Amino acid sequence: MAPIVLELDAVLFDMDGTLISSTPAVNSVWTDFASKYGLDYNSILNESHGVQTIVSFRKYLPHLTEEERVEETKRFEAGIVPRASELMAQGKEGLEVLPGVRSLLDQLRQGPVNGWCIVTSATNAYASAALRILGPGLGAMPRDIITADDVSRGKPFPDPYLMGAKRLDVDISRCLVVEDAPAGALSGLAAGSIVLAVGTGYAPKLVQAVNPTYYVDDLSQVSAEWKDGKLFVTINQKD
Repeated sequence: MAPIVLELDAVLFDMDGTLISSTPAVNSVWTDFASKYGLDYNSILNESHGVQTIVSFRKYLPHLTEEERVEETKRFEAGIVPRASELMAQGKEGLEVLPGVRSLLDQLRQGPVNGWCIVTSATNAYASAALRILGPGLGAMPRDIITADDVSRGKPFPDPYLMGAKRLDVDISRCLVVEDAPAGALSGLAAGSIVLAVGTGYAPKLVQAVNPTYYVDDLSQVSAEWKDGKLFVTINQKD
């Protein structure tokens, strides 16, 4: 299959499952909360990835007040990085940079600061902690990082990616949204962006089911180049 070359204004990345993986740590923390509240662990995992934690708690913990759910969200996300550290100390997977990410980000960093950003459903506290730990593997962070604290409606609503494009001062229709989760892909599509789904987080068949514009197994199949101030992204899809 011939490579696809896109001329774009910017690339907007999801974080977890797209740039980094914290799945073992997140799943472990969900185990604690499922046990505490008597929840169906498998149902939570199938529906919570790519969605703001507070939204999941509103669905699964309707008996709590909103203030209590906010506090539980803070406690949940504050527990992810320490749990990841515990797992890594045991020689297990905790936090890692996903394939192809560093190379692609290095290429994007050759252009202007508004050429890319991160748009995550995580809170600022968790995103900052995770990115700080993985800094050596990821390199310098973008000027703009949109988190759950910045929008009232998270993915699958278009608000997060619309805000990302606004922060960068670019046209959302000339942006590539890179996502691993159905909720995130739907958010990018609803915002009017081109959407590239990656198979590094959610089950590939589930994210493909929402009909993203393109799909790759991981970001080693994607490269970026700046020519005369213009951004060109190449997607090498498999046959």
